[in-house]
Amino acid sequence: MKNIKARTLWIIVGVLFVIAVGLIFAVQYTNDVLNKVCLVSLIVTFILITVLIQFASIKSFGKAKMIKYKEIEYKTDLNDFEEVLNKLGYKKTIRVYGYSYLLIENRHAYKISIVESSNAYFNNDNEDDKNQKPNKELDRCKTFMGIEIFNEIDEANVDKLKEFTIQTNNIYYTAFVKMENGNYKCLNYEEPKDLHTECFEKILKDLHFTEKDN
Repeated sequence: MKNIKARTLWIIVGVLFVIAVGLIFAVQYTNDVLNKVCLVSLIVTFILITVLIQFASIKSFGKAKMIKYKEIEYKTDLNDFEEVLNKLGYKKTIRVYGYSYLLIENRHAYKISIVESSNAYFNNDNEDDKNQKPNKELDRCKTFMGIEIFNEIDEANVDKLKEFTIQTNNIYYTAFVKMENGNYKCLNYEEPKDLHTECFEKILKDLHFTEKDN
């Protein structure tokens, strides 16, 4: 990355943006496996765009400016989310890094990933996705709310969680990390748009998350 010129990075960002726009349309008009591939590709593309913009900005303006992300800490009275999520109708899937739970309700999809091994998560190479059968119900959903909960993470990967927050007209995606005091912190909180507000509040309620007083 150090040897790539700023102009080249901006060109790559432009190309990725065009690809992202195409994927947004593809998500709406594709089905089954192809729809899932497009959705995952869209998330990855947005993450790449965010990272490359930072590198391009550093090269363009001479020095890096510290980005101040908004952090919010949440409390929960749950030691284990599984029992509550099962009762609420979330479907559990065993993953190499832990578990994922999916609920489809009123054309809204809610996905909660519980990460017990960050090393397995970041070195998964999409093996889990290759083994999953496509969920046709997702094709009829108008929004997708995704939450990644890291119960364990090594110091080298903590900063990656700041890049997990993504919001589009149809998708809201973010991550929380468990702290030593048992609370969970979002390292890059973005206020949900009107379309996502109700879904975000629901998923927090399902996890028994309440914002910690400052």
